[in-house]
Amino acid sequence: MNWLAIETSGNAASIALQVGDRIESDVLGTGNAPASGEVLAGIAALLVRAGVTHDQLDGIAVGVGPGAFTGVRVACSVAQGLSLAKGIPVVPVVSLDAVAQSEPADAVLAVLDARMGEVYWARYRRDAGGLLQREAMGVCGPDALAVPDDVRWTVCGAGFTEYREQFSPALLAQLDTGDITAIASAAQLLTWRAAMQVEAVAPEALAPCYVRDKVALTTAERVAKALKA
Repeated sequence: MNWLAIETSGNAASIALQVGDRIESDVLGTGNAPASGEVLAGIAALLVRAGVTHDQLDGIAVGVGPGAFTGVRVACSVAQGLSLAKGIPVVPVVSLDAVAQSEPADAVLAVLDARMGEVYWARYRRDAGGLLQREAMGVCGPDALAVPDDVRWTVCGAGFTEYREQFSPALLAQLDTGDITAIASAAQLLTWRAAMQVEAVAPEALAPCYVRDKVALTTAERVAKALKA
């Protein structure tokens, strides 16, 4: 099975290719989201290096966010184009899911930087099959984030590192530390897709998972935030 993965929702965009049990990946850059042409060029180079053609791809895993609005749109549009042109199945993967899947704990809190002083977060529980099932997902200020107190939670994701001083003492007391440098990567998308057997969607149905429905604060909101600080 030959699977391509595209993850451009975060600060480090990447692509990966799984050929059998082997995964090769490339980082496309850090900072701003790459343009679709850059992603397509990176995919072409990765396929050539692996000796695989577009027609030999069995599917495409796409990081649909939450994350940078431009980044998730780029990933979705590139995947849609390839899927429609080549008839390749496309599978959406929530980027927080990809970050959480590497943690072996029974209860996992994944946290990513949402900018604007907020974090994207998701809670996961391990089921009888040993896989993490997403329990809830959202976006909020670090000081508003909370988890159920019935278990201890393992936190992972670079958003925790970014805002560590702003999380409440009550939340910190409930957390064990996992990989707090983790960001979503294309290679993680492939692992999550395989483990959770995520099903393909029609290319026209592929859509970003924004979670947040606004990209900027109003002037009044910026002033209020500055006064609060």
